[in-house]
Amino acid sequence: MHISVLGPLDVRDDDGKSVTIGGARLRALLIRLALDPGRPVSSERLIEAVWGEDPPSGAANALQSLISRLRRQLPADLESGPAGYVLAIRRADVDAHVFADLAIRGRRLLDERDPAGAADLLGRALALWRGPAMTDAADAPFAIGPAARLAEQRLGAIEDRVQAHLTLGRTGGLAAELEQLTREHPLRERLYGLLIRTLHEEGRRADALTLYQGLRERLADELGIDPSPDLEAAYLAVLRGGDSAGTPEARPAGAPAPPAAPTPAVPPRDAPGNLPARLTTFVGRDDEVQRVGRLLDQSRLVTVVGPGGAGKTRLSTEAGARLVARGAEFAGGVWFVELAPVLDPLDVPQAVLGALGGREVGLLETHPPVGRDVVDRIAELLASRPSVLILDNCEHLVASAAAFAGRLLAQAPAVRILTTSREPLGIDGEMLYPLGPLALPPAGVGADDGMTYASVRLFADRAHAVRPGLVIDTDTIGAVAEICRRLDGQPLAIELAAARTRSLTPGQIAHRLDDRFRLLTGGSRTALPRHQTLRAVVEWSWDLLEDRERGALRRLSVFAGGTTLEAAEAILPHEGDFAAEDVLDLLAGLVDKSLVDVVGTTETRYRLLETIQAYAAEQLTAAGETEATAARHAAWYVDFTATQDSRLLGPGQLAALERLGAEHDNLAVALRHVVEHANADEAVRLVGSLSWFWAMRGNHGEAHAWGRDALAIPGATWSERLAETWAFHAMHSFASSEDREGIRAFALARLISRRLDPGRTRTLPVFLDMLAAVARRDHPALGRALVAADVLEDPWAQAMVRLMRGHFAVNLGQPDEAVGYLSDARDRFAAMGDRWGRASAISGLSELLVYRGEFDAALVAVDEALELLRVLRADDEVPQLLVRRGTILARSGDLDQARLVMEGIAERVDGRGTTMHTLFAEIGLGEIARYVGDLDEAERRFASAQRVMPNDKLMHPQMVASLNVGKAHVACARGDLAAARAAVVLATSNALGSQDMPILATCVEASASVTALAGDLEGAALLLGAAKAVRGHPDLSDIDSERISREVEQALGAEEFARHRALGEALTPEQAVALIVPDAQH
Repeated sequence: MHISVLGPLDVRDDDGKSVTIGGARLRALLIRLALDPGRPVSSERLIEAVWGEDPPSGAANALQSLISRLRRQLPADLESGPAGYVLAIRRADVDAHVFADLAIRGRRLLDERDPAGAADLLGRALALWRGPAMTDAADAPFAIGPAARLAEQRLGAIEDRVQAHLTLGRTGGLAAELEQLTREHPLRERLYGLLIRTLHEEGRRADALTLYQGLRERLADELGIDPSPDLEAAYLAVLRGGDSAGTPEARPAGAPAPPAAPTPAVPPRDAPGNLPARLTTFVGRDDEVQRVGRLLDQSRLVTVVGPGGAGKTRLSTEAGARLVARGAEFAGGVWFVELAPVLDPLDVPQAVLGALGGREVGLLETHPPVGRDVVDRIAELLASRPSVLILDNCEHLVASAAAFAGRLLAQAPAVRILTTSREPLGIDGEMLYPLGPLALPPAGVGADDGMTYASVRLFADRAHAVRPGLVIDTDTIGAVAEICRRLDGQPLAIELAAARTRSLTPGQIAHRLDDRFRLLTGGSRTALPRHQTLRAVVEWSWDLLEDRERGALRRLSVFAGGTTLEAAEAILPHEGDFAAEDVLDLLAGLVDKSLVDVVGTTETRYRLLETIQAYAAEQLTAAGETEATAARHAAWYVDFTATQDSRLLGPGQLAALERLGAEHDNLAVALRHVVEHANADEAVRLVGSLSWFWAMRGNHGEAHAWGRDALAIPGATWSERLAETWAFHAMHSFASSEDREGIRAFALARLISRRLDPGRTRTLPVFLDMLAAVARRDHPALGRALVAADVLEDPWAQAMVRLMRGHFAVNLGQPDEAVGYLSDARDRFAAMGDRWGRASAISGLSELLVYRGEFDAALVAVDEALELLRVLRADDEVPQLLVRRGTILARSGDLDQARLVMEGIAERVDGRGTTMHTLFAEIGLGEIARYVGDLDEAERRFASAQRVMPNDKLMHPQMVASLNVGKAHVACARGDLAAARAAVVLATSNALGSQDMPILATCVEASASVTALAGDLEGAALLLGAAKAVRGHPDLSDIDSERISREVEQALGAEEFARHRALGEALTPEQAVALIVPDAQH
């Protein structure tokens, strides 16, 4: 598929056939996705793109509807995932990205003195434009920035193309084009410079001079500035009658081009300065170079800070080359001073003077005459013309470098200083530029998209230098992306890894990164010794630390995914080497030294790059502190989870969920420690404290695995916490399809709970007794449990009891009691600030509203519950409510919207959801297909649900019942009596096991349809009445019940139908079931 946005939206399939995208919102949605081809775009950004600042209520559902509509119209895949939606196309399939790439390549060829090649690429780039960019989304806020950038890039490409044509002597038509452009952009100096040169080439010298004079007056009047040096040069060329193009000669055809780069890495031969020559290409930092240049325009002292190997030196030299290219603006030159070899802080001024020594005769001596201060002499040398001094690698001489910079800036107002360091100089006027990692590819990136990431391009470039046959393709991109990610996007580490491709494949390198310090050696012999191995890079920073900083850094390695200050204060101090109140200053120092990253917005977290963490872990082992630090880490997180667990049941619920979620990796480390050390009580405490959090987030698989490991440790003390942990393990086992393990865990929870304190009423035994009584349909036992529950003092337990009683009442066909209990539970949970409990109660109430046929009220309730669960990120429960939403829409007659909702569930769970979620979606879509008479589609959906359903007969009998009810109705519609009867019997036997009376009622209704098909109309009417007896109330929303009743009544007559139906309503649920499955046990 190919998408064009440089003008009106145009979509074509791979055969060139036009694809119509109907509707302004769909077009805006597609354009937003096309801006990031192959990359996820979050739902929030898509909602903003489509509706701006005024999204509709239920915007997420509306977006899913648009996504489904768009998916049906597109020939390419529109995928969904945890991070959002992905339009599965390449950059090369979107004209805007093709244009940008061609424009960049054309500019590079122009810089490399290949004007013919540049003109060709730039012409192809500009030919893609058919009008203003993103016309179909012109008013959308998201399009304003990209459209403006594209317009600016287009204008720049036009200027580059004109310059290329001027260099080649092709001036035909240029003057008219440039005159029009200068009218549209009356203050754009480069356009005027090109027009002046064009007029000069055409012999229109007077017109060129007049044009310059008019622009100079306009710049002075409107902006208060003089013409730029480039424009001045063009004007002087006209006056002198010399070469007007101002560009180098084109390289001969067929000559090899030099390495690609935005600007030369070395200055022209006549430019003052001493920038080192570039030995390799410069990859992936062009934006950073420009930002450093802008910072130097704003401040006279700029420090590029970053960890060792981040590319600070290379960035500074490239920035220096750009400054040289600005000509007279830095007439005094750009001077590079390498401070890494300088060991004595007092020698910093001498090193600077040495770097300046080649500037003029008389400055070659390394020591100044007696009586003259070195800094004074340097200031005198640099005072006459604007200059830039680059002080590289200041971290081991920070104080001396800071003192020197402060004095020089005060004494030489024309000087600007750019420094690189692993920590700031810390003086007034310093502006910091933290240098981050190179852009990293996501997991699963393809070869084409992978090469758009700077880290991958750097690896490919350096690997190609040592192994020219190596290709980054489908077979290698996965390993290369993993290498870049695991090396944190740090250039030096990536270059060292690429050097290993001389003897290893990318896959072998990735596999060996656990031993990265042994693997990543053998860097360039021309590099400084501390840049020749990865270990040397880190050791250089380590050696500069004080003892207390080293202690803090090595102990930080025990954290996974970073840490908060609170945790660090508790875990980092060891044997009195520093106190908890010292930790903040130590962390701040490590942050300043680029060894610790600060991340997070709502709460500050401190994290180590993977390479630093690996080195720090080595040092922790060498110091003999690993076990003690890991034990403190585990103990702290055991207490932390217990505290957060208690907050999950009230107003602190959201904050507790966020904190526990942020500590996921640390919690895994703590769990592993207590399990591996067979600490039964701590393992039980930790797993028990996390169990409700896991339940709310739907992480049942993780909870089941850790629960099984923790509860397998012998010697746990019998306690309320142990009983709770077994109870939670039962819940997570059932949710993970481990039903037999769940039954055993539930029994153990009851056993332990009963024996702890038989004479005292406690919350857990009451809940367990209630669940057991419901499972056995033991009504006397349930009554005793409910009486006991009424005297519980815990407000949350009281609310939960009412929630459970409400849901039990729904399942037992007691709608009036259910409404009372669920409404009470909703209000109690709301008063406590428990969003999860409130959502669960509202969900139950929405089901009852559906039965009453109150569809609008039911939708409002479902949407309210969905919003509460989405805030909690309770991903396990959202699909179930979406199914209910789709069912409500279907039963209210809005089948199109119902289908979109069900399709959205299938997309949501694809690759992430559980078997249950897939079953929900497939059965729901099958039911909708059945409602519209598409029996083939219904059968296909039901067969898909059957395939994903576990073989375990204990697994969710409601789902088995629902699936077979649908099959029975399809068989009836096809007239297949035998298949319909078999499906009804299977459905009913499972419904009996579920104790779910509404589900059982649908089985009775399906049996009525089968009975009518067999010709027994009186029996069908009797069963329709029996369905109401089983459910305990009529279901005014049931499409099947209404259809079957209408058909039977028409065939039997109203009076006879009413009489037999009344007989059915008088039956007990047991009698009704016996009509379908005579031997059923109930």
